[in-house]
Amino acid sequence: MLQKTDSPLARLFLLYQARDWGAARRLLSDDAIMLWHSSGECFSGGDAIIHVNAVYPEGWRITLLEDNLLTDGRRHVIAAVDHHEQRFLVNSFATLTQNDLIVRLDEYWATCEEPQRWRVVLPGWSRLMG
Repeated sequence: MLQKTDSPLARLFLLYQARDWGAARRLLSDDAIMLWHSSGECFSGGDAIIHVNAVYPEGWRITLLEDNLLTDGRRHVIAAVDHHEQRFLVNSFATLTQNDLIVRLDEYWATCEEPQRWRVVLPGWSRLMG
C-alpha cells in the first residue's frame, strides 16, 4: 500500500481519497480527457474529470497498490477502490505534459468477484493472499 509518492497520477488518487477536488483539479490540464475503457465512456476537460469523481456516490475508499513509470514516459497506477461491500481494481495510465500536468487518463476498471466454482477444483488452483 502506497501512502506517499511524487507521481502526479498517484497524487491524483490520493487527493481523490482526501476529497480535495481543488488540488486534484490543479493536476489536470484544462483539455485533459479520461477514457473509461471498460464501460466505453469518455470525459473531456479537467473540470468534467473532477466532477464525475466528486459526484460518485459516497462511501468509497482508495488504496494505492502500485505506481510505475513506464518506458514511454507515462505513469501507471494500480489502485483498489472499496465501496461498501464491493471492491474494484483500476489500472490507470496517465500521459503528462512537460509541466507534469495530466493530459490523458486511460483507465481499465474491474469488479472483484468470487471465482467461478468450476475453477476452484482445478489442479494448481489457489486463492491469492492479500
